Amino acid sequence: MSHSLWNFSTLIMFINFIIYLLLLLLIFINGAVQLKRHSTPFIILITLIGLTFLSELIGRFLAMKLRNSMPVYHVISVLEYTCITLIYLYFLKGKKFRVIKYLLPVLIICSFLNSLYIQGLLNFPSNSILLFQIVYLCYALLGLIQMLKIPNQILIRKQSFFWLNISLLFYSSTQLLFFGLLNYAIKHHLNLNPVFTFSFIINLIYYSLLAISIRLDRISPNRSTHNEVLDK
Repeated sequence: MSHSLWNFSTLIMFINFIIYLLLLLLIFINGAVQLKRHSTPFIILITLIGLTFLSELIGRFLAMKLRNSMPVYHVISVLEYTCITLIYLYFLKGKKFRVIKYLLPVLIICSFLNSLYIQGLLNFPSNSILLFQIVYLCYALLGLIQMLKIPNQILIRKQSFFWLNISLLFYSSTQLLFFGLLNYAIKHHLNLNPVFTFSFIINLIYYSLLAISIRLDRISPNRSTHNEVLDK
């Protein structure tokens, strides 16, 4: 009975993974085929989604061949942080946001040191990922606050930057909750499947929100309005 339940859980997790990969691939292809119609930060975002898709494939390959996919997460977490920071450097203009630029190499070095001396390449880099999630949460809040302060003729729900902020706000906050639930489940020897199902749902919602922001960036005739206002 327990063996059949294990097989069923494994099948569900495999199906979830395929759905997740297909969503990533669909969003990337949809953005890539019309790349010239996108603004610079969203070209970076589309590239990041493509890199995420590749990292998931490589991770699964390493898991089958070496029974350990953790090295991939050490790399993709830094690439994700770099891309998201570059995106927000484009939007968050002004002297008060220069600290973001200076923090970029500092946090990358911290992540590198974590991978070398604390959580090796064969371990999940939770320290770096948690740190980056807190940074993303700050980016999203700063972006939303700035949008509220700056008038714009376009309805806020039709602005690509708004949905980018919402997606990061949702993702970073729920990821922090996910890590809390995961640690609790491991500590108390509970079934991890509900926790990973929760993570799967988080990813579906997160990338769906990113897809909305990418689409709005492509179809909006005034997609650069927000950044132009910031430059004035």
